[in-house]
Amino acid sequence: QYMSVSQYKSFARCEAAALAELNGTYEKPKSDALLIGSYVDEMLTGTKKSQEKFITENYKELFNSKDKPYADTLKANDAIERVKKQPLMMKYLSGKHQKPMIGEIGGVEWKIKMDSYSPGKFIADLKYLKDLRSPNLFESAIKYWGYDLQMAVYREIVYQNTGEMLPTYLVIATKEKIPRLAVCEIKPWNLIEPLEEMKKRLPRIIAVKN
Repeated sequence: QYMSVSQYKSFARCEAAALAELNGTYEKPKSDALLIGSYVDEMLTGTKKSQEKFITENYKELFNSKDKPYADTLKANDAIERVKKQPLMMKYLSGKHQKPMIGEIGGVEWKIKMDSYSPGKFIADLKYLKDLRSPNLFESAIKYWGYDLQMAVYREIVYQNTGEMLPTYLVIATKEKIPRLAVCEIKPWNLIEPLEEMKKRLPRIIAVKN
């Protein structure tokens, strides 16, 4: 029923695969990177109850038969502990976790879920990345991975619901041996172009989806 940033990106990559996924005839292969990213997110922003539930549901993917964490889990735990020691990072992860909102962009309804939403203050999203570099030397990692579009949509939907145009932040930890940490504000003028570009492409995606 709703458009989302992830659904939009799926259609932009491959319309046939995105449509098949919506129709239930195709299922994306499970990604270890996505699971570990969700683990980091849950351990930093979830409640004790939701964290226990996540670990229970994904135990075999996170721990071996001897109840020892896999290498990726150990690396993630290191990043989690490092982030917890950074007051600035925890400040931007202190908002309402996975806060949903619904709005309208380009004539269709969108649904968002924000990692960290603090009413009247900020919108923040947690990213657990391989590193801070972009595969494209001429483009920032934020633009290459579409994080500017994601935060532009979040900002617009929050504005529609509250009348507040809030600053947007990325809270970043990397998967490197010694995790690099960053808090990055995406300035408002960098959110205009990706939103306008998305609106231009949206009519075709809606037509294909319908």
